[in-house]
Amino acid sequence: MLSYVMAMAMSDRAGFISFLPSHVLNRLSYFFEDIDTTKSVRPLESFCYSSIDWMSFHGSFVRFMEDPEMQVDHAIEIHKTLRLLGNNLIQNMRWDVIFDEPNLLAKVRHQFTMRSVFVHQAQQRLLSLKEAYYQRQKKMLKKQRRFPLQFVGVHVRRTDGPVGIVKAYKLPELDPSYYLRAIDAYMTKYKNVLFVMVSDDIEWVKQMIIKRLPKAPLFVGGSGIPDDDDEIGLDFALLTQ
Repeated sequence: MLSYVMAMAMSDRAGFISFLPSHVLNRLSYFFEDIDTTKSVRPLESFCYSSIDWMSFHGSFVRFMEDPEMQVDHAIEIHKTLRLLGNNLIQNMRWDVIFDEPNLLAKVRHQFTMRSVFVHQAQQRLLSLKEAYYQRQKKMLKKQRRFPLQFVGVHVRRTDGPVGIVKAYKLPELDPSYYLRAIDAYMTKYKNVLFVMVSDDIEWVKQMIIKRLPKAPLFVGGSGIPDDDDEIGLDFALLTQ
């Protein structure tokens, strides 16, 4: 998704002809209904990729956009240096570099509109979780109380989170206490909340978070199967509702 946004920014803001590998666009299109509608990012087949004399760029996104030598007669590949560029943006909080184009942020949000099949599944899942919450409250309080609920999505990324995200971007350690403190803060500030937990390691969530807060309104949203695109789509949609 970050690759897509950066490619779109280069096209819309600086006039580059931007490409992403076809398999990347196809995968995004499985989840998002408007990926195929933009002309900002074009598909690049693998046989074309190997025939192009690419040059790699090492440096900040700002310098890339401001360097006139990089903007004429070059086929520039940022895929291999994307992590370096991403680190620079994240560590320096320079997302304004990408989103300073007036209509770009709105366009990004539009492009990442979830497909309706996932939205429908997520809405049905949230309804079932809400009913489960009411039934649990009825047993605990010995009476039925139905009141508006505020859903709070919690994404616990375990597969590559600790190394690929936390260490790479020097973020706080994502141990159980991190989530427990955040949940407690939400419950202190807001009333009638229901936490929807999605993760690529649901068993860890059950044992390390939910089990420690048996009376808290914590519910598992998805199955946690990391390589199942349908489950990934459901998790995405749950977090966007």
